[in-house]
Amino acid sequence: MICGRQEHLPFTCKFCGDVFCAEHRLPENHHCPGLAGLKDISKEIIYSPTPREVKIVQKRRPRISLPSLPIYSYSQAILMICVASFFLRGFPLYNEMFALYPTHVIARPWTLVTYMFLHGSFVHLLFNMLFLFFFGPRLESMVGSKKFLELYLGSGVIAGIGHVLTSSGPVVGASGALYSIFGCLAIIAPYIVVFVYFIPMKITHAVILFAIMDFLLMGSGDMIAHTAHLSGLLVGIIYGIKIKKSLRRTPYLRF
Repeated sequence: MICGRQEHLPFTCKFCGDVFCAEHRLPENHHCPGLAGLKDISKEIIYSPTPREVKIVQKRRPRISLPSLPIYSYSQAILMICVASFFLRGFPLYNEMFALYPTHVIARPWTLVTYMFLHGSFVHLLFNMLFLFFFGPRLESMVGSKKFLELYLGSGVIAGIGHVLTSSGPVVGASGALYSIFGCLAIIAPYIVVFVYFIPMKITHAVILFAIMDFLLMGSGDMIAHTAHLSGLLVGIIYGIKIKKSLRRTPYLRF
């Protein structure tokens, strides 16, 4: 004891082994040397959780779903190029050098690619870019960036060729390539619902509706490249069928 007090029921400290009265029985009250040594040892001990404890902690953590799309993608890059090209159209000979003229396509073959990045007016640009903004990343996330770029550029070139074979007027715009995105999505993701003039319908029905409208308006002289639309749509449908067949051969991939 440290106070000399007579105690009928003395207490033995489990850390240092000495006997103390009720008042000094706690290690903190008698400055227990055993407790101080225990604290020093505990500082040197590094706790390593078991694999089971790690799994339990991971299960308890809140799961946050992040977008599967990368910050940078081909669909976003195409959108930015189209917007930049629209503001560059004021430079002399810019449209003439990059727009698709059927009469000059042999001398300027690059216009089969560049025309799809140009637009004739702000409204033309706005509607095409809205379509690309909503449907481009969706398709790119499904088929991958490489296949998306192949489809976009390939369908745009074929749409341009279709226009050259059926018309003599110049053409600009991404509509032919965008129609291919529309057609491809209708094949591999027919469950998507779109709004056409604020009316909800399945994407397959929307594709059929737009195809009929373009077919009926061919040759109407309304300054719209309907042949390019239909050509791009056909490429998108064929590409979508090809992708869907490849998915059937790999059953663990599903959209």
